[in-house]
Amino acid sequence: MKFARLVVLLVALSLLATACDSQSLLEALMGGSTVVEPSQPVIITATTPPTVIVSSPTPAADAIVATRNMNIRYGPGTVYAPPVGVLNEGTPLTVLGKNCNCTGRDLWLRVVTPTGLQGWVAAWLLTVNLDVNLVPVVPVPPTPTPLPPTLTPTPSGPVVNFFADKVTLSPGECTTIRWDVQNVSAVYYQGVPVVGQGSSVECPGTTTTYQLSVIFTNGVEQFYTVTLIVGTGPYVNYRADNYALGPSGCTTIRWDVEGVSAVYFQGVGVGGHSSQLVCPGTTTTYTLRVVNADSSTNDYYLTIYVSGAYGP
Repeated sequence: MKFARLVVLLVALSLLATACDSQSLLEALMGGSTVVEPSQPVIITATTPPTVIVSSPTPAADAIVATRNMNIRYGPGTVYAPPVGVLNEGTPLTVLGKNCNCTGRDLWLRVVTPTGLQGWVAAWLLTVNLDVNLVPVVPVPPTPTPLPPTLTPTPSGPVVNFFADKVTLSPGECTTIRWDVQNVSAVYYQGVPVVGQGSSVECPGTTTTYQLSVIFTNGVEQFYTVTLIVGTGPYVNYRADNYALGPSGCTTIRWDVEGVSAVYFQGVGVGGHSSQLVCPGTTTTYTLRVVNADSSTNDYYLTIYVSGAYGP
C-alpha cells in the first residue's frame, strides 16, 4: 500500500515538471511567440530649471562731488562752522532733503555719504542726478551765533574789478571807468599809481583801450583792459566776479564782445555777451579768443587764484 502511494507521488511530480516543459514546447510549436511581461512604469523625475540671473545696471548716485575738496557742514551755510568733514571729488552722495525751494547759491542739500556721515553741502558744487524740485524741504538747525569779527578770516587772494559805465560812445561823448582792487601790492591806471578803489572820466575822440596794471603780493603783474568804442568797431570786456577762491570755490567769468566775427572761451565757440561759472580747484588761467573781421585773432587771459582754504 505504501509502495502504491509512493508511485502516485512520483507520477504527480513528473506531470508537474512535464507541464512546465510543455509550456516551452507549446511556445516553440506556435512559432516562437512569447508572452510579453508587462513593462515596468517609467518614472520621470522633475528637475529644477537653472536660475537665470539678469544683472541690472548699478543705479547712479543721487549726487556726486564735482570739485576737488568741499566741506560738509551741520547746517546749510558757511555760518555753520566748523565743518563736520571734507569730501573728495567723485564722492557719491544720497540726497535726504534741501533747505528751500530755491536755486543757485541759496540751495543746500542734506546728504549722507557711503560711510554714513550726514550733513549739508552746497548744491552748486555737485553733479546732481535727480530732479531737485522733487526733493523735500527738511528742517534746518538753528542759525549759530556769529563769531566775533576778530575771528573772521579775511580774504588772502586778490580781488580785481575793472569796468566802464558805458563802452560804446558817440563822438564827443564821455563815460566813467571804475576799478575796485583789494589784497594786492600796487595798482596803476594808465601807468600812473592809483588807490585800490577809484574811477576816471574819459572822453576819447577815437576808439581807445585803457589799462589797469595790478601787482599782486607775490610780485606777479597782471593787466586788465577796457576798450571804449567811438562810433563802430571791435570791443572786448573780459572779467570775473571774483579772482580769489578756495579750492572748492566758484566764480563767474563774463565777457562782452562786439564788432568781431567770432568769440571762443577755452576753445569753445560762444556768444559775444555771455558768462561761464567756473570752479577751478587750483589756480587756473582762462583764455578768451576773439576773431576779428579781417580773420586776425586776439587772445585775452584771465587768472583765477586759488588759496588753500576750503570752499563752502
